[in-house]
Amino acid sequence: MFGEPELPDLARRGVAEQRILAFGKWGTYKRLEPLIEAFEKVSAEQKNVRLIIAGANHPETPGYVESVARSVAGHPRIEFTVTFRKSRWHTFPERHAPRSSLFFRGGI
Repeated sequence: MFGEPELPDLARRGVAEQRILAFGKWGTYKRLEPLIEAFEKVSAEQKNVRLIIAGANHPETPGYVESVARSVAGHPRIEFTVTFRKSRWHTFPERHAPRSSLFFRGGI
């Protein structure tokens, strides 16, 4: 049941660009570094994919989101926003609660 998931065949979806949306209160147990590392692997194989990171700093980690955003500034396929746009895939990464993480296809 757990393990390495198969990459979806995004070419079959008939959409020019696939978007992955991740959102939350970032910085404590919900970290962006593993998400960006995973996205780099996906985007190496899927050229038409974009990562949209939405949300805000966790109250205990002021400046965290801005720091990570600066570290990937200029990346052509990673976008930081405070609002949600339409996305076909959604991820809810939880670093210390792996069974509560979700990755599902949106209904667009």
